[in-house]
Order: sequence, then structure tokens, then C-alpha cells
Amino acid sequence: MSGYEFTPAFGNRPSRLVGRDHELTLILIGLDARPGSKERAVVLPAV
Repeated sequence: MSGYEFTPAFGNRPSRLVGRDHELTLILIGLDARPGSKERAVVLPAV
């Protein structure tokens, strides 16, 4: 395999979070909520 270079992408942050507006809004609402609020619990599924 000449010319093949393994470049893993895990651990790298994406330059843009495209298509995640709803999720980002929920996270920001949770950060503004008071401690103990159910809005502070966020689950991000890996798709």
C-alpha cells in the first residue's frame, strides 16, 4: 500500500456543527437552567 497514510479523526473537533441547531439550543437552555433542573440533563446519541 504505497502512499497510504493512516490519519485517525477521533478526538478532533469539527470546524462547524452543521445540522445541530436544535441540539445546541437545548444544551444552551440547560446551561442557563438552575442546578437540579431537568433541562441540565443532555444525552447526545452517537449516530
